[in-house]
Amino acid sequence: MKNQFLPIFRHEFITTAKSKPFIFTTLLFALAFFVGLGFPDFIGRSDSPKSAGGDVNSFFEGIVLVDFGSKKLLISARDAKDVDAQSLADYLKEDLGFEEASVFQGAAQELEDSVLAGTADYALYFTSPLEYTLYMSQVGVTDISPYQIDEAVLAKYRTDGLKKLGATDEQAQAFLTAQTTMKLVATKSDGNDSAGYTYILIALLFITIMIYGGIVASSVVTEKSSRAMELLITAAKPGALMFGKVLGVGGAGLCQLCLWVLAAFGGYRASGEYWKETSAISSLFEGGNTRLLAYTIIFFVLGYLLYSFLFGAVGSLVSRTEDLQGTMMPLSLLLIVLFYVSYFSIIFNYTNSTLIKVMSFVPFTSPLAMFIRIVNNLASPWEIALSLVLLVAGIIAVGALAAAIYRVGVLLYGKPPKIRELVKLVRRR
Repeated sequence: MKNQFLPIFRHEFITTAKSKPFIFTTLLFALAFFVGLGFPDFIGRSDSPKSAGGDVNSFFEGIVLVDFGSKKLLISARDAKDVDAQSLADYLKEDLGFEEASVFQGAAQELEDSVLAGTADYALYFTSPLEYTLYMSQVGVTDISPYQIDEAVLAKYRTDGLKKLGATDEQAQAFLTAQTTMKLVATKSDGNDSAGYTYILIALLFITIMIYGGIVASSVVTEKSSRAMELLITAAKPGALMFGKVLGVGGAGLCQLCLWVLAAFGGYRASGEYWKETSAISSLFEGGNTRLLAYTIIFFVLGYLLYSFLFGAVGSLVSRTEDLQGTMMPLSLLLIVLFYVSYFSIIFNYTNSTLIKVMSFVPFTSPLAMFIRIVNNLASPWEIALSLVLLVAGIIAVGALAAAIYRVGVLLYGKPPKIRELVKLVRRR
């Protein structure tokens, strides 16, 4: 078995590494990582991450506000006794910069008709100081003008209220424009500072399984369609063929990822202090994350092996390349669902949910789910150990099953067998 495995492993590794698409993608992404991290001004980010959005206020300052300089506004307060329509119109014209802001004496329907006719771009119909209807000639998906108007109306209400309590205009203005300065300190620094690890692992595992698993399956189909499989199967055992292909392609893929990481690290070092303020980036390359780096490698390798064995088995059931995509669809859908569940559990902070806990012990989902819990310090040592034991056991079981399917499938031609037929064929062997 060993004498048969090594030549196959070496052949698959060299064939994959020397292919033109592999070399092209390796160089392309290595260059992209190096330039993107090493020369941020080259991609239009010459300012530091901190100054470009390091606090809450700077985020809102970056929003492009609507220019009301050519817009007309109508205000009606005929049904609101406590609203001074003229004073509000003057305030909104000065604060937001409307070209024209005037009082309208008609009813709500007449006000709406004025907007429809193009007499005004915006119209406000008040029923109380804090209740009104806003009519607009057109509302875009990214239009934030309603929020600007609402904020101005609220500011006018608060200003008037402060004046009634005896505050001067300067005091009211200072009160309304006061800003908070927040510094966020996370108590679980490992989980927050290393959040980038989680996103990168999810992306890497999903992409590499789809790409390299597809390479394994395609290689088997190509050999079957050219009848080369009949010669190979007489020179080596099916198990050695499958394991050699999976590990050979996986080894080439792992080398490719290492080159990408080295390119990204070189770019990070070349950028000096630029990324120091961005914990999602700096935490990936600074010291102190040896533990997470080890778990990254472990779960990546184990997850790849688990699914690549299945892809190899699926590929052995297909005789033509055009039939491969349909046969691989169930595995692809499983991976897509796993990817999105893991991704959105991080975004919406469901990392400690019952679903993620259960997924962290299921071999098909644990490479991502358990890693998410580890990054967020939600998994105890015994849970991590149990997850790894179950994952390794799952790989052994899936590997044995895949080898049995591969042994039968490589000699099957024509339409792929149904599950019931496949089970009978595997039992006979």
